[in-house]
Amino acid sequence: MSRLNDYLIEKREAVRAQKLMAQKDGYPPTKYGAKVTTDDRTGVQKVQIRDFHFLSDSAPKSGGFGLGPTPVELLFAALGACIVSTFIGQAATRGVPVESIEIDVDGQTDPRGNLPNYPDVPNYPHNVSFELRVSSSAPHEVIAELFQAAERLCTVTNLFTKSQEVRGHLVHTGAQELAAANAT
Repeated sequence: MSRLNDYLIEKREAVRAQKLMAQKDGYPPTKYGAKVTTDDRTGVQKVQIRDFHFLSDSAPKSGGFGLGPTPVELLFAALGACIVSTFIGQAATRGVPVESIEIDVDGQTDPRGNLPNYPDVPNYPHNVSFELRVSSSAPHEVIAELFQAAERLCTVTNLFTKSQEVRGHLVHTGAQELAAANAT
């Protein structure tokens, strides 16, 4: 049976090749995207990322139907997946054996953060933490170095810890356009 360490050998070569390509002049940044739509009685968000489709929804206590993870849960999943992926990349690059990895990501939101009487309560996920559990025959010092590198290099961790500008653009389809679209 193939194990994680078998994958790390393959991953090592892919990471090396990508690093070499990224050092070339004119190497483009990697672009990512997601499309989210909602248009039915459930209000559920239908998420498409490349050829992957899944649902996101609010919890019933927030008026949703619980048909999928909430956006905050997806954010925490992205953080966990990024830490694990970055850790794996570092282990592969350095030739460190790893039998298994597991991560739990936790945090909170506070609905008072949207209310005027609570200006000091954040209206975004906060108190975010994670626990990474690694099974490896490598010495603890080596695994600790990989952990530190994963925290430092994980793109999602950097999104949390470094100020980012997010720009939005609104396109409003008005009543006339909707009437014309429904008439056809």
